[in-house]
Amino acid sequence: MLFYQHMPHPETLGMGYIFRTDSGKLLVIDGGKGQLSSVCYELSKFDVALPPIISLAEKQEEIFLSGESEPLLLPFEDPGLQLLQRLRDEAHRFAITFHRDKRSKSQIAS
Repeated sequence: MLFYQHMPHPETLGMGYIFRTDSGKLLVIDGGKGQLSSVCYELSKFDVALPPIISLAEKQEEIFLSGESEPLLLPFEDPGLQLLQRLRDEAHRFAITFHRDKRSKSQIAS
């Protein structure tokens, strides 16, 4: 099972969106190498064991792995890449819907 979580300090953690499995076996960051570096740095401040962390950059669909300098480039027809793209697209849809709903409620309350 996958779920979306918004980090409390998006200015510190790049776009501020992470995804993880309920078993904590993989952390996927929406963004590129910079967002991955920022998240790894911030999470290293906590005294907890971390799962592998990867990020998916949207322009060329590059997959960055923590601790690696070069991205992993998978063919566009690769099922693993397609799964990551669907995960990212669903998170974007969720975030957009959440923010629209929040904005609508604040306009009604005003």
